[in-house]
Amino acid sequence: MYYNKYQPVHQQNLTLIQYIFFKIIGLSPWTINNFGISRKCRKVSNVQNDICYLSYSGIFYNIMLFIGMVSLVLNFTFYQTMHHETRTDNLVTAKTLTGFQFLASSEIMILFAIYTFRQKVIIAVLNKLKSMDDKLQKCGVFGIDNDYTIHLIFTINFLLSCCFLITDSYHYPLLMILMRRSPAILYSWLIIQFTMLLDIIDKRFKILNSMIEKLSDIENQSETLPSILKMPLLNELVIHKITDIKSAYVELSEIGQKITDFYGLFCLMAIKFIGTASIFVTYFLMMFFLGAIVLSTMVWLTNGIWLLWMTFQIIVFTTYVTRTMKQSNNTGKIINKFMDQSTMDEKVEKEMVKFLRNLPYLKIEFTACDVISIDRTLIGTFVGTIATYLIILIQFRLSPPSG
Repeated sequence: MYYNKYQPVHQQNLTLIQYIFFKIIGLSPWTINNFGISRKCRKVSNVQNDICYLSYSGIFYNIMLFIGMVSLVLNFTFYQTMHHETRTDNLVTAKTLTGFQFLASSEIMILFAIYTFRQKVIIAVLNKLKSMDDKLQKCGVFGIDNDYTIHLIFTINFLLSCCFLITDSYHYPLLMILMRRSPAILYSWLIIQFTMLLDIIDKRFKILNSMIEKLSDIENQSETLPSILKMPLLNELVIHKITDIKSAYVELSEIGQKITDFYGLFCLMAIKFIGTASIFVTYFLMMFFLGAIVLSTMVWLTNGIWLLWMTFQIIVFTTYVTRTMKQSNNTGKIINKFMDQSTMDEKVEKEMVKFLRNLPYLKIEFTACDVISIDRTLIGTFVGTIATYLIILIQFRLSPPSG
């Protein structure tokens, strides 16, 4: 999703593939600077300040997706009136499931609209990240681990979504698949896209923390200098480094908060959808294994893959949120450790203290519209809520009729 010219060539190609995929499903309406992607034009790309731009063709494509989603909902509504599905369960009825599907599909139309007309937020974020990477590279300290974890996550999610659609195709017609599974597909990749941006933020925090740790190396090297030159050179160099780190940290915190604010509403919609759908899916699977209802092999297999798929997304997403928060919180610990182990000049100490005092105000709050915390506690909330509703549904379902 985010192209970085300092990455190896194969990682750049993977990023390009991911960008194209997100563009196809409507989650990347912007355009990436072609000079930045082409390795043959590296020299030209240095002149370009931005890596992402507003794309009118992307806006038109997303508008077409929006219109297509509206048509799909209308066709599904007509289909449901003509074909009444019978379901063996008398508690969670077909009408209830149809209403839930209609609501979820309507929310997807809102998602396309917001994504299309608020894409400038993400464009600005990606361009700021590119600018930050350029500054770090000039400082000679830029270095990102060749970690393929995020690419592996992308691949696993792609395979799970394909398995989900393939198994579904054995039981439902194409119209039903598009209507029923579009929310799950889009919410799934929305979460993965957010996770990929969190990975970028986490790695930049890691670089800044590494820069702070290396400040002690500067002091150790200065011990070989003559006493007359030692303190002036040390103070000037360390204060300059602290200023650069503090500026980058402030900018990175603002970027992280903008990303969280942009995806906040989408996360809230995704959490509501995944939670409600998980209750329904788990309920029918439990009823099937208890012998209360009859499901075909492909239906319960599809539902099982869906649960595995959603569980994978929530675990990965909350893990990256928690990891980014820990990396950000480590900065204060590293500064305190540096100040305890080093004998520094009063000016240098003042700069470090100022930086330390500003850290609480630069903390990123990862929430869904300030309603739900989206760190690891979200898993506990999911499990507790789903378990509570399942107990209620099963009690009503298995209780003997009165009279």
